[in-house]
Amino acid sequence: MDLVEAFKYIVSELRKGDLQPFIHSYNSTTVGQMVKDSYRGQLRTPALSGLSPLLYLAEMGVQKLSRDYMHIFFSKRLANTSMLEHYLKGNLELEDKLTRLTKLHDALETVVMLKKYLSLPHESLANCCWKMLKHYESNNIERHHSFNFTIPTASVRGVFEKFAPTEWSVESSRLVDGVRERQVFLFTQEAVCDWLHLEGPAPGKGGEEVEDEVPYHLTVLTDSVSIFWLVLGTDLTL
Repeated sequence: MDLVEAFKYIVSELRKGDLQPFIHSYNSTTVGQMVKDSYRGQLRTPALSGLSPLLYLAEMGVQKLSRDYMHIFFSKRLANTSMLEHYLKGNLELEDKLTRLTKLHDALETVVMLKKYLSLPHESLANCCWKMLKHYESNNIERHHSFNFTIPTASVRGVFEKFAPTEWSVESSRLVDGVRERQVFLFTQEAVCDWLHLEGPAPGKGGEEVEDEVPYHLTVLTDSVSIFWLVLGTDLTL
């Protein structure tokens, strides 16, 4: 009831011309359209029965949050107008607007976590944000989906140094007559095969065991290329 009375008061003030708030051109909410119509003297009393007042309030909430997210993306230089054009469209159903708002939230939340836990530079954060916004233009949010971001190794070096690695991999490759030859070195704390066991830590100087060092298993994988030349000749018998 209080919500209905509030909307009735807004309508009455708009009719008298005492209330003339600024309405952005992107605002396509019911209340926003009421304000625009009042400027032209074409204000009509909206339906205030059933769930209509709650829908009007939900429209304003989604509109407000969308503008807040846009301001964050712009002010933090995470995206420009062209990147957000898909999310700025106003002539949509409330459900579609809420879906796009959720996608904006997901992209921003990911950027915040990357900044907080990895301290990535701004260029990397903007690139991650752009990839997520581009993906969500034509895809829904799927929790099992994994994003792949290119991040400079130097920017996360501090994170690596805090943790003892459980697996390291180094790969090198070259072209041999157009065919790629590859060699991979894999360091793991666990043996790659169940039947391989490490007896104990490697002895240090003087035969003493080094307890602080973590033992690793080394596995080497080599893809080699063999080239065979077949020479055809003529056997002449005199």
